Order: sequence, then C-alpha cells, then structure tokens
Amino acid sequence: ITRINCFNYFVEQVRENLHLVLTFSPVGDGLRSRCRQYPALVNCCTIDWFDAWPDEALYTVANRLLQSKPELKLGDMTQ
Repeated sequence: ITRINCFNYFVEQVRENLHLVLTFSPVGDGLRSRCRQYPALVNCCTIDWFDAWPDEALYTVANRLLQSKPELKLGDMTQ
C-alpha cells in the first residue's frame, strides 16, 4: 500500500459518500444571481422545490409512519 493508493481510495470514498444540502430562498434576487455566478448549481445538482404542505397531508404521513412502529404503543390516533 502506497501513500498515493491511500489518497486515491480516500478521494474515491469521499466522491461516493459526500452529500451536501444547500438551501436558498427563492424570494428576491439572491437565488437568481447565485445561479448565474455558479451554473453548476443548476447543471450538476438536483433541485427540490418544497412548498407548504396542507395540515391533513402532514397528519396522514406522520400517522402512517408512527403506526408502523408498534413499539411506540400509540394506539388509535384519530383526529
């Protein structure tokens, strides 16, 4: 094992496992100017737009996830 092999292995592992989350507000000109300055933000990234969820949707998802955990012993969770 050489130093170069160790370094190459390290770089390979970082490339495979490093994930970054960047958040930008779409309000105003900040996002637009950053996308112009750094085109890789659009070209090399996955962009997820998240809007506000309705209360019923939040409740349904939380209820389904919590009910799948019997060790919590939550019983019937109805509104």
